[in-house]
Amino acid sequence: MFSANIDRWLEVGMLIVTFFIAISAWRTAKAAAVAAKEAAMASQSQLFIQLITEYGSNQMHEDLKKLSEFSSTEGAVKAVELKASKIPKEVDLARRRVKNYFLKSVRLQDNNFLSKSLLRVICDVAGRKLLTDVVMPLTIATAASDELAEIENEWVRDLNKLFEDTTEEWK
Repeated sequence: MFSANIDRWLEVGMLIVTFFIAISAWRTAKAAAVAAKEAAMASQSQLFIQLITEYGSNQMHEDLKKLSEFSSTEGAVKAVELKASKIPKEVDLARRRVKNYFLKSVRLQDNNFLSKSLLRVICDVAGRKLLTDVVMPLTIATAASDELAEIENEWVRDLNKLFEDTTEEWK
């Protein structure tokens, strides 16, 4: 009889200890999830600052200005007809830098380093119009093949769809 009471008390004690261990494990898991979310937000914040700083740089300003001036003198439609050898070198370098800014942003989002809503903020800049109207026609003109040109166009179409979508998901 005495042995049965001890066994019961041991069982109750083990249940209480197990309960406290479970609560401790749950709190630890919750804290780890919060820490992971905060780390991801900090990482996205760093990327955001770097990308916005890049867009606001003097180099980007000069590149956008060159592309805008080229577009007004050559016309975006004529740019498609140009061969790669006829595009001025400084315009081609500006095209590549502006394209790579947007492409880098899209690729970071594709690989889950940036959220779609943050990508939308990063790419909602005046240069996006130049990307569509000037940079991409010049990129198509310099593409080695029609397949490469289509690949280049695909990511820009996806980026532009991001700004056409007005569902609650983006607000």
